[in-house]
Amino acid sequence: MVTDELFRLRDVVVGGIIDISDLVITAGVSCVTGGSGAGKTTMVKLLNGMVTPDRGTVSYRGTDLAATDIVRLRRTVVMLGQHPVVFAGTIADNVRIGCRWAGHPVPDDGQVGQLLCSLGLKVNPADDPGGLSGGEIQRLCLARVLAMNPEVLIADEPSAALDGSSEQLVAGAINRWRRATGASVVVVTHSPALVEMLGGTTIRMAAGTVVGEDAP
Repeated sequence: MVTDELFRLRDVVVGGIIDISDLVITAGVSCVTGGSGAGKTTMVKLLNGMVTPDRGTVSYRGTDLAATDIVRLRRTVVMLGQHPVVFAGTIADNVRIGCRWAGHPVPDDGQVGQLLCSLGLKVNPADDPGGLSGGEIQRLCLARVLAMNPEVLIADEPSAALDGSSEQLVAGAINRWRRATGASVVVVTHSPALVEMLGGTTIRMAAGTVVGEDAP
């Protein structure tokens, strides 16, 4: 086994969407790229049990997810989807709610403010999030996930609704967080700029399978 192996997919089939014979995702940064319909989102949902394979095995740190407590796994392998949810309450409540759900330490007001600022969100944490734009909501929900300090962050198109400067802020925040915590990141993206800013391994997909990998 590769010493820094994080996830492994072996002979994995999901309907007519995914057919992967053998894929190893190592610790660090992995960017998953490919055209629309390539199976990127379905593939990363396999990594924390949001999708289960019809055939084959998905393992995390050498343990088959079929033998894993999926609820516990999702507290450490956390996914930020393309359309994240905003909950009732204040902006600060939305940052903290993931920590409360996972039983992790809850950030204080100063930590919430610093996290929001690192993502370029010039907002009052005590305000209602109802007036935020789509891009601001995306960054708010990224702040929620980063506050949880997961072992692995899976982010599906985290910069899709952002302009270039906001995309740079998101990449910078992810990179700083990763360096500070030693966590790993798996990102689905169509953005070559985000791939370049995050670095790491690039996994290229087409028609539900891996067609190439580029090492860092």
